[in-house]
Amino acid sequence: MQKKILFIANTTGCIYNFRRGLVKRLLKDGYIVEVLAPYYSAEAYSDNAVEELKSWGVNCINLDFNSKGMNPLEDLKLVKKYVSEFKRLKPDVILSYTIKSNIYGSVAARKVGIPILTNITGLGNLYAQESFLTKIADSLYKWGLKETHTVFFQNQDDMDLFLSRKNVRKEQCDRIPGSGINLEMFSPGDKQKKDSHLKFLVIARLIWDKGIGYYVDAIKRIKPLHPDVEFQILGEVGVNNPSAIPKETLDLWINSGLINYLGTSSDVREQIAEVDCMILPSIYREGVPRTLIEGSAMGKPIITTDNVGCKDIVTEGYNGFLCKKRDSVDLADKIEKFINLTSKERHQMGLNGRKKAETEFDEEIVITKYMNKINNILEEGNQLHE
Repeated sequence: MQKKILFIANTTGCIYNFRRGLVKRLLKDGYIVEVLAPYYSAEAYSDNAVEELKSWGVNCINLDFNSKGMNPLEDLKLVKKYVSEFKRLKPDVILSYTIKSNIYGSVAARKVGIPILTNITGLGNLYAQESFLTKIADSLYKWGLKETHTVFFQNQDDMDLFLSRKNVRKEQCDRIPGSGINLEMFSPGDKQKKDSHLKFLVIARLIWDKGIGYYVDAIKRIKPLHPDVEFQILGEVGVNNPSAIPKETLDLWINSGLINYLGTSSDVREQIAEVDCMILPSIYREGVPRTLIEGSAMGKPIITTDNVGCKDIVTEGYNGFLCKKRDSVDLADKIEKFINLTSKERHQMGLNGRKKAETEFDEEIVITKYMNKINNILEEGNQLHE
């Protein structure tokens, strides 16, 4: 009998965009794959996610909930929804992503006795500084994850933090290199830059927590010295987030000649290919930023903050530069340092980034980890029934 794997997350697009390699491997190996998640969200990762997944043979089930809400009664209702759906769908293993699915999906999985693998994709601002919300988060994670089969972490800092706060046990924990990257899809040779103007690109939702304000402040320092250098932003504006940057502010940057805003894109390779360097001055706890892995895989040097998750991608001076967090002066210094490199030095830095992507961030590393865990769980289950 075919075994069934169920994915849960805060939106179907999350699975389509970031787990497609794993989904396709499971389908190829003969598993039934289902996705239980809201079809769309205020931060829709992909409008065609449901249709695409269905075309591969994935069964998609719409489970509507507010991923941003903090109403405990609504969250308890979500646990009940998960319990009901898990009983109906009867998966052999559940794979969860994003905070509410990780916590409440794990509670529901425990209630119905189905093994679950969770993925901590980053901790955002919750653990940036100690607060009442941090204590609530600790309590919820301890409650949710206490019997979770495996908790995957995307960086060592997050794993160490959760262990120190006793949110998880050491035997539950494992490391994966972010979401991993398809190295054939993101390759330096696919597309070539069309002009000689030096260009920098940030790919991120337009929220202050991504360090966009520091990026703009750094540009104000660089532009008078290097007026021909172009600074770009690609990402959604007006997102449903307390840290969202108003469109009026973005328009001001555009009209001042500081930023070339590229809107959004269904294939970021087009934009990455046209720049010389990728920047992400993020100030909150990332997992491992996928856009920087994508840029590195395409041979682009990286400038990012010496911050949780971000620093995993850059070896200082080898494939890019690290700048201080919340420091636009230091960010400007690193941009200036990159501008002053020779074209040969920039090219070598890009080649080094590709090597780093190949050895540390290959999607196959992530897929292999998941497949091994799933196979072990299923083998243990078979032995119990013999």
